[in-house]
Amino acid sequence: MPIRLWLGRVATMAPAMVMTGALVLCSAVAAAAPASTTGQAPAVAPAASPGGAAAATATSPRVGTSDKGAEKPVEKSAEKAVEKTAETAPRTVVEISGATFRPIPLAIAPCHATTDAARDGCQLYQSTLRNDLELSGLFALDHGASGDNDHQVLDVRKVPFDKWNALGVDGLVRAVASSDGRGSTRLELRLFLVPTSKQAIAMTVNGTGEGLRRQVHEFANRIYTQFTGAEGPFLTRITFVRRVADGKELFACDLDGHNLVSLTANGKLNLLPAWSASGRSIVFTSYLTGRPMLHVLDVASRNTRVLSPAGQLQTGGAYSPDGNLIAFSMSESGSSNIYVVPSVGGTPRNITHRRELEGSPTWSPDGKQIAFVSRRSGEPQIYMMGADGSNPVRLTREGNFNQTPDWSPRGDLVAYTGRDAQSTFDIWTVDVNTGEERKLTHGEGRHEEPTFSPNGRHIIYASTRGGRSQLWIMGADGSNPRPLGVMDAGTPDWGPGTGH
Repeated sequence: MPIRLWLGRVATMAPAMVMTGALVLCSAVAAAAPASTTGQAPAVAPAASPGGAAAATATSPRVGTSDKGAEKPVEKSAEKAVEKTAETAPRTVVEISGATFRPIPLAIAPCHATTDAARDGCQLYQSTLRNDLELSGLFALDHGASGDNDHQVLDVRKVPFDKWNALGVDGLVRAVASSDGRGSTRLELRLFLVPTSKQAIAMTVNGTGEGLRRQVHEFANRIYTQFTGAEGPFLTRITFVRRVADGKELFACDLDGHNLVSLTANGKLNLLPAWSASGRSIVFTSYLTGRPMLHVLDVASRNTRVLSPAGQLQTGGAYSPDGNLIAFSMSESGSSNIYVVPSVGGTPRNITHRRELEGSPTWSPDGKQIAFVSRRSGEPQIYMMGADGSNPVRLTREGNFNQTPDWSPRGDLVAYTGRDAQSTFDIWTVDVNTGEERKLTHGEGRHEEPTFSPNGRHIIYASTRGGRSQLWIMGADGSNPRPLGVMDAGTPDWGPGTGH
């Protein structure tokens, strides 16, 4: 009789290898990007702040302030070519979930192009920034309302804050674009806090194509951080599976769907990718050797290696937060248990010893615990245990087929795919401290494979809402669901920022 296993996040019938579980395959990406163009590094010349730092102590009457979100030093490298930010206002921090949350009114003034040659750069900036901030669900962007028409004014002393304040705007974003005559666009970017009449962020960037887009993502990240105190997600990468003519391959793209790249091209079944915390490697399940085995991909070189030759079936690898270990499920003599192995390879060590099927491990952010799927209660449910297998505790009670857990980087929640009495698959979360279970999606298709953003505030998942499988994003509380524009993609994993 075939054995039913959880291949990480996919249920499989072995030995027939008939896929029957939650894997959603992809065949196209709607917003495939053109070839990347490296941006030109900007000169480091922070904009002056006439308002001065000494005056930057006022608190916005609409958004509370906090000193928790002190900005990290800007990383200087050729890859992340952005100018050091000049800040003259305190960071305003809001919680972006819960019943009391109100989207922050933010006005994005039209980009002012000083020459015709700068208009393309203006358009790229405007569309990229607006898309980023809309995806976050944090901001209520202006809909054509304008406090003034003098959009090229960047001097904080000349901004008519009273007019913008009368519109109820909390933040004002402005940009002025110029061209060097050789195709490169220079953008001078500002974020002003309207209630306090202060300049919060000043950046000057210079580049073309995808290089310029990356720098606009960085600006969006800083706006996000200004209001939340959390690292912005707009320079992160997503990996996922898509169907090709002769197999299933791994792909990766930016959060906005740009910079689509193929990670594997071996013509076999390649499934369940999972990033390392550094973003330098991905562990995945592949049938390259004829049976499901864990492979490790070096993202830069695209070279792969078998993690360990042990066992009959290996699947569902997950890196520990420090990158030193990989947890996975392995089948031996008809049973499937959780194992850990050094990420450089070696002999796996099993941390569960059950006759029931165990799989889909995911680490807590401190690396001390692992959540996983087990049938020890008779049906697939989410459990939690020490990283050594000690003290297993059942987490989920709702639903009769719970799988694909992903532990939030904030440590409080585990997201998972759950099937309820109506036999529909939806995204749920369970609070690991209180046991509270919460359903985040409600029908309108099949929703599965949740993966948290690196800051723990958002979830990407695969959904057939609308009839066609694609990736969606929502808040960690289920708020503001919207499609990413990445079509026919399955088993996503949200990786770290590209600057890591």
